Amino acid sequence: MKIIKNKPIPKTRSKFNELLSMKVGDCAEINSRQDFESAMNFLRKHFKIKTKQANKDFNNYVGLIWRVG
Repeated sequence: MKIIKNKPIPKTRSKFNELLSMKVGDCAEINSRQDFESAMNFLRKHFKIKTKQANKDFNNYVGLIWRVG
């Protein structure tokens, strides 16, 4: 075992990082319930959002996320 000094901590990368470029009023449409819930939890840490499940059908799921603040 060895000790390494001054090694930077790696930054985690989420598949939802591109959603951080949303401006107020922008909307993201997500077609998977699991991805919708994950994106919702990820974005809530960064800014205010509003969500809506447009279609709850398992095969044709559509979730919408708006940035409001």
